[in-house]
Amino acid sequence: MRHHQKYFALTDAGGALQPYFLTVLNTHGDSEGNIRKGHEKVLRARLEDGAFFWATDKKTPLEDRLPRLDHVLFQEKLGSYREKTERVRDLCRRLLPDKDLETAALLSKCDLTTDMVRELTELQGLMGGLYAREEGYPEAVWKAVYEHYRPSSLDEASPSRLTGALLSIADKLDTVVGALP
Repeated sequence: MRHHQKYFALTDAGGALQPYFLTVLNTHGDSEGNIRKGHEKVLRARLEDGAFFWATDKKTPLEDRLPRLDHVLFQEKLGSYREKTERVRDLCRRLLPDKDLETAALLSKCDLTTDMVRELTELQGLMGGLYAREEGYPEAVWKAVYEHYRPSSLDEASPSRLTGALLSIADKLDTVVGALP
């Protein structure tokens, strides 16, 4: 809603999300409600697409998506996302031998093969974390996957747990070192 449609989600006094949105228009009015109906129709379609992608993506567990990363190019000289995943997992093992960290590293890029992320690329990582949570992975694993792109700017918080922070560092380190001449 916020990113694609520029709508503001509304919450109640306690901060709970409500089934309403607000948009700002540069017009004198809409007495028949046609603009409102149009915005509702667009938003409904986007939400239905999201629900469809969610249901479809959940049919294939994240770990089963790992071989698909062989066919997703990370960078020409650095190979596929599967190769990147293996490098990041190896680096994570060196940083901290930990089963949850290794699992998170293995799953971290699998959401790139989901319909949801193909449609809404800005959800990469986030969707992987949500799918991992839905599949019953420990919080240390799913949160690390969810937060491993953080921070992506000076304004964004760092990962909230050590596992996520180490995965984020390993992922970024692989990219930086791989880009060196």
